[in-house]
Amino acid sequence: MKKLLLASVASLALVAFATGQAVAAESNDGLKLGLGGYHSVHGAWTSQDDGVGQPGAGVRDFDIFSYGEINFTAEKTFDNGLTVGYKAVTPVGAGAATDNFNENFAYFSGYWGRIVAGQDYSPLYYMTMGAPVVDAGLDGIDPDFDFVNIGASVITDGAAVTTTGTGNYNTIGFRTFERTGGDFSDKIAYYTPRFNGFQAGVSYAPEFNRTNGGVKTAFAPVADNTAGEQSERMEIAANYEGSFWNGVGLKVGGGYGHANLEAPINGTNTNYDDQSAWNAGAHFSYLGWTFGGGYIFDDNGREFRNAAGTVTADGETDAWNAGVTYDWGPWRAGVSYLNKQTDVVRTSGNTVASEDEFERWVVAGAYKVAPGVDLGATLQFHDYSTAANTTVNAAGNNNATVFTVGTTVNF
Repeated sequence: MKKLLLASVASLALVAFATGQAVAAESNDGLKLGLGGYHSVHGAWTSQDDGVGQPGAGVRDFDIFSYGEINFTAEKTFDNGLTVGYKAVTPVGAGAATDNFNENFAYFSGYWGRIVAGQDYSPLYYMTMGAPVVDAGLDGIDPDFDFVNIGASVITDGAAVTTTGTGNYNTIGFRTFERTGGDFSDKIAYYTPRFNGFQAGVSYAPEFNRTNGGVKTAFAPVADNTAGEQSERMEIAANYEGSFWNGVGLKVGGGYGHANLEAPINGTNTNYDDQSAWNAGAHFSYLGWTFGGGYIFDDNGREFRNAAGTVTADGETDAWNAGVTYDWGPWRAGVSYLNKQTDVVRTSGNTVASEDEFERWVVAGAYKVAPGVDLGATLQFHDYSTAANTTVNAAGNNNATVFTVGTTVNF
């Protein structure tokens, strides 16, 4: 499949290149750089388990959190229909990534579809569907903020800003496969034109974030036999958007991703393997109401074995969510539920398996003050639970209630 993808994209690239030669003859004007982005800031009141050894111990109840992104974009459509563009995104805020830019790619599009080359999300990520949202940074499947401490739970926050400043990638949302080190990997992707409501995309990434022993090597080939690392990642996804039955809207999508293990880790009871993940979701809309949800499964590319070599846990993660929103004029309100479970082994010898679980309810509302300016509030209920020994339970279980008020400014 990898060879087929590369051959197909190469053919399309030749079409784009040939078209570009004609473009060069007709105009010497290049792409013009523009700026965009958003800034989001929220005050959060959090009540969580704060006894001795519990995740909320010694943590303040109120704080202010901010996060944003600045987008550098350039795009031009030439007389023959070829569109050429570029985008780079730099995060801004306390939870921003250490890299200066976490997206950096060029794209070419026309009647034949769209080619993307560089550090961008994959079709599997873009076409993932979950419950409809009021503010994706708060109640979405890929939130910018998480206001609750995780403690010993393996279902870590993964958000851009947290009360502890951490940001791991087995997240409270749906970002499992896309966030296992490969989200902004250098890749090549192709998207078909949308035809009768249908669109599909496929991508290939040789490496995860082009790292070698934890050191970024952007300008040199990296090892292809790193123990415990998956690479050669292929992802494919498709979706449909349309309406029927007197204005009932339908959006449905899904996808699959697979990465190959480069080399096993010997001498441990954690066995790494190829990684696979898939997701599916749908939205139905009518007269301002939107109902929907989604599901994702990720085997995380690992399994746990005891001393005899018997598999005691498969290390899988699965998550689902559902919700509803309603729009009237400048107002939007909604409620959603998310459930996520991950297998884990905590005892020596990998003899006892358990499953950590996370549940989240969010009631949200927002008001559009002006174009690009929103005010909003949420009431959130979080529940982290671990099925392990007493010590881990004390450090990993957390029930929390959160109230937030904030604004997002888009520019």
